[in-house]
Amino acid sequence: MTVTTFEDRLARMARETEARPATPPADQPALSGPAPSPMRKLGGSMLGAILGGLIGLLIEFCLLPGSPLGPGTAYGETVLLIAMALAALVVLAGLAASFMFRRRPAFFACAMAAWLGLLVAVLI
Repeated sequence: MTVTTFEDRLARMARETEARPATPPADQPALSGPAPSPMRKLGGSMLGAILGGLIGLLIEFCLLPGSPLGPGTAYGETVLLIAMALAALVVLAGLAASFMFRRRPAFFACAMAAWLGLLVAVLI
């Protein structure tokens, strides 16, 4: 068993810290991989807005008298039922995303954009 003094330990720690730099050089990035572009961050929001708008327009199209999927047609009620189920799914996804927005911000952006798209399409 070797006995080292306090000064020996301090000297060893000083040699180890001199051997390796504490921070990476300035020309090397600290994080690996490229930074996401601003357009890539908008992808989820745009997808949500488009899907929400399409679901809202499908609901409007099924409720419009005289349209091919309007009231009284063969497939109108079935398509309306599917569209209403999708609208309920959008609302539930928005509620779930509001509870998880700190852990999954992209899901929150997509769900809120889908909710807004659905709302705008139904109200117009």
